[in-house]
Amino acid sequence: MTICGDGRVIDQEICDDGNKNDNRGCKNDCSGIIDGWNCNNHTYSYLTTTCFEICDDGLIVGFEVCDDN
Repeated sequence: MTICGDGRVIDQEICDDGNKNDNRGCKNDCSGIIDGWNCNNHTYSYLTTTCFEICDDGLIVGFEVCDDN
């Protein structure tokens, strides 16, 4: 069963970072990655998504306080 926000990438999900907040990397409906983030799915006992802010892309996201590109 697919549950967006549970941290597992299943079926039609592209990105699931374990929450339903748009400001953490994955879109809140798990349909993709938000601009300014780099997200990767990793295989452990199931697929999980880890997201990091992209530095020097001109977008202030996550915990960045400035990003002058």
